[in-house]
Amino acid sequence: MTEERDFLIAPLRELVRLFDELEIPYALMGGMAVAIHGIPRITRELNFVISLSGDRQYDFLTSFRKLGYKWPESTHAGLVDQYSAVAFSRDDGLVVVADMLMAEPEYRQLLLRRHQRVVVDGIEAWVVSPEDLIILKLIAGRPRDIGDILDILMAQGPLDSEYLRHWSHHFGLTDRLDETLKLYGEMS
Repeated sequence: MTEERDFLIAPLRELVRLFDELEIPYALMGGMAVAIHGIPRITRELNFVISLSGDRQYDFLTSFRKLGYKWPESTHAGLVDQYSAVAFSRDDGLVVVADMLMAEPEYRQLLLRRHQRVVVDGIEAWVVSPEDLIILKLIAGRPRDIGDILDILMAQGPLDSEYLRHWSHHFGLTDRLDETLKLYGEMS
């Protein structure tokens, strides 16, 4: 395990405990999920997708503050207005990105139903499925995300191609999926 990943273990443990205590549906995504479903890489962030109704936001934010996290006041106003991603930080440099209310509620709910319970460095946590991680990486579309998709495909082998096709089409990402699969084919 790398020093970079060690840095994330204690915060991951406390955040998973917090989500479980508050009964907030969540799934780990981002670089940590890539390490689970693909090939580990350095990351200094914890990324989660969570489902949080407006009436529960205050409890969530209060609990996060008690754990030492802070965020810009403009983020708090945005959160109340259903902001899609909120970055929380601590003085030790940890950044947690919580995608609070994704723009596509149908997909968010499906993603949270498909999540998988895994053990991450001794911590039981919910993690997005490999297919959903690929969809999220296609949406982001940065070069690192495409590299992550290739790593996931190499580590996982065959995935639910019908699911990947459906959601890539839904989000207008069919060409991006096809280009990535072509790269994967050339690498295999």
